[in-house]
Amino acid sequence: MHDDKILLILDLDETLIYASERPLDRPADFCVFDYYVYKRPHLEAFLRTCNRHFALAVWSSADDAYVEAVVKHIVPPEIRLAFVWGRSRCTHCFDAAAFEAGGHANHYDHYNYLKVLKKVKRRGYSLNRVLIVDDTPGKARRNYGNVIYPKEYLGEAAGEELTHLLSYLLQLKDAENVRTLEKRNWRNKLMSDKQINNPLHGVTLETIVTQLVTYYGWPQLGARIDIRCFNENPSIKSSLTFLRKTPWARKKVEDLYLESLSKFDKK
Repeated sequence: MHDDKILLILDLDETLIYASERPLDRPADFCVFDYYVYKRPHLEAFLRTCNRHFALAVWSSADDAYVEAVVKHIVPPEIRLAFVWGRSRCTHCFDAAAFEAGGHANHYDHYNYLKVLKKVKRRGYSLNRVLIVDDTPGKARRNYGNVIYPKEYLGEAAGEELTHLLSYLLQLKDAENVRTLEKRNWRNKLMSDKQINNPLHGVTLETIVTQLVTYYGWPQLGARIDIRCFNENPSIKSSLTFLRKTPWARKKVEDLYLESLSKFDKK
């Protein structure tokens, strides 16, 4: 049995990487066979942190040789995976609609291959302690209770999906039975929880500026944050107009507000 850490099974294509027969508008991170492959933003940090808290495995419905090659490129060398599985470990699902339309079964379409977790159970893993991350619901449709669906990755140069996913996974790492936890709409719940715990949640910019002016006064506030609206004929109205249009300045004001919260009550 494997009970010390939850087993986290990761999909590859459109989850961790994007592979294309043609290059995108920037150089590929690497090439495998005839594909240009792009890593999802924050992939290495995601894998390294997950490795500290989970037992990791990769399971893709792509060709076995392709899967092995991609894994060698993206997984840091110190990470030991529980297994690396490709299409040969999936279960082919007959697509009646495609057969009717084309007159034959398409055994090359990886969307027709399912990842059945009973095969993982046979290796001694309790399904109560197994999570599978896959962007395609159809491939994991027999794994209700174990699956988490990230947004599909199509090669974008920027994005925070893996950062958000990591935050959510860390909330589950000590769960006795992951199958009992509601994982649908995980992203919305995560964002909602973050907002609730955010000291700025529900605090208007006007409130922030007013409290800073009350505590520091315009001269000291202008010395701490050297922007024109604090130093030349300052007013709450002109400051709000400038800050709402200037993100870097607003960030400085919000940071000072957070830094000063403990002082406000003492004055």
